[in-house]
Amino acid sequence: MRRRQVDPGRAATQEHLETLGARAGVPQRARFAGFYRSDAGVDVPWRVDDVDEIAAIHRAQVELGAPAAIVVSNPMSVDEQLDRALHDRALTSGLDAAADAGVIGAALTPFLLDHFHRMTGGAGLAVNFTLVLRNAAPGARSRAAIAG
Repeated sequence: MRRRQVDPGRAATQEHLETLGARAGVPQRARFAGFYRSDAGVDVPWRVDDVDEIAAIHRAQVELGAPAAIVVSNPMSVDEQLDRALHDRALTSGLDAAADAGVIGAALTPFLLDHFHRMTGGAGLAVNFTLVLRNAAPGARSRAAIAG
């Protein structure tokens, strides 16, 4: 019998961010983006419409003395994402392998990234790289608006 199913793990990142005081929002969407899929299956508590709104939220946090991060979940397009069946197989088998090996905490993410890369024949790495590139420009625009 497997220890974890796919769905409970999808909300774990967002829940952990909230416990750290980090706000997670999505540009013009109501669902959290995944690392390999455009929709992680988790609703977000709020959405943002542009970088000026992100900057305003940041400034308000600073003025209130509430230092907290803002995580903007910027989804990739549907044609850039990993096939759902392949993603779910890789995630389930990766979580099971991590549990079997006793991998927890900070070691879990690198373990799963390696597992996805190997199990997907490199497709997972390519999708993850695309996500990094897609987040670079909006991240830079957000930072410029905050500094602005």
